[in-house]
Amino acid sequence: MKMNRILAAGATLLMGIILAGCGKNLSAESHDSHNGFTIPITGKSSESAVYWKTDADGINKVKTKNGEFSFEVPSKTHEFTIGVSNSKDMSDMKTIDFKGEKSIADYSTFYDAYDFNDGNSINFLPTTPSDDKNYADDTKNDVFLIHTDDGKLLGLNVYTKYDYSWFNEIVYAIGDSLDADTGTLESGVKSASEKPGQYITKKSGKTNYTFVINTKKDTYQMFVHS
Repeated sequence: MKMNRILAAGATLLMGIILAGCGKNLSAESHDSHNGFTIPITGKSSESAVYWKTDADGINKVKTKNGEFSFEVPSKTHEFTIGVSNSKDMSDMKTIDFKGEKSIADYSTFYDAYDFNDGNSINFLPTTPSDDKNYADDTKNDVFLIHTDDGKLLGLNVYTKYDYSWFNEIVYAIGDSLDADTGTLESGVKSASEKPGQYITKKSGKTNYTFVINTKKDTYQMFVHS
């Protein structure tokens, strides 16, 4: 009888350890968004919310849904670390290290070339961007976004609705400014038009140009990224 009580107590202790381990379950990983703007983070946790921070940010909170969570952090040119934890005090923190993303170009160099190619007659760009995300144009149907860090251009996103001609103009103004091969851009636009809703990526030099076009909805979009 005494042995049975000892075994029962041992089983209870073991179950407690297993449950405690489950209560602290946490995993996280990063992904490539292929847009030059953000780094998606996904993971699993048994808690109702997780906390995260980077070298430059305070502590942020994100709720879990069905044991899973996701959030995004801005792309950077330099090395940095993101920490994810089940606790606000970051006591059980998991870390993900980033080497930093390759830039498309020095922003000032791109700006001068874009201005020279008369791109600013299509869309205005700030001479010296001061924020991570700069909205050169953001209207209901036309959007032009740039993402910079430390004076480097990391990502560029062009979106338009009901204006194929504007899209073509801005694509080639950007391409000329980055010394892209015109034939490569034409091939990307053509392929994306023939495959509505699909992401078509073409590479010119070290820069990627990703197109997604929906001809039925008349929407046209291009991402420029490393």
